[in-house]
Amino acid sequence: MVDPERPIPAAELQAMVAPLVAAKQRPWALLLGATLIAALAVAWFLTPLGELFDLDSLERLFVPLVHSAWAPAIVGGVFVVGGLLLVPVTLLIVATTAAFGPWLGGLYAIFGALLSGARGLRARGGARPAPRAPAVRQPPE
Repeated sequence: MVDPERPIPAAELQAMVAPLVAAKQRPWALLLGATLIAALAVAWFLTPLGELFDLDSLERLFVPLVHSAWAPAIVGGVFVVGGLLLVPVTLLIVATTAAFGPWLGGLYAIFGALLSGARGLRARGGARPAPRAPAVRQPPE
């Protein structure tokens, strides 16, 4: 169906590409999310929370772990918690690479970013299958 022989009506195209699911709209969830983000922004700027997550302090956090066998697990945990606290992942990657070096730090950063992403995906209910497009009727010949 890459190149149809006739133009597809807009309503039919919308039904094929983005089917409307009878989902309940939850305005309270949007309000709760906006309130949570606003509270984190206020806490970031008005408390010492923002100073805890600068590059130097994160690097100082990782330096004692350089020769530890628990380093991958702890770095992965820091990435997961950082993801939940909305810490920029690029900041965590730079701090990890600066503390552990380019090769080991890069591997730890990839591991931590994947672990944080998997946790975020799990938090929203897992991967959902893509909606299937309805079968297209062929025009009469």
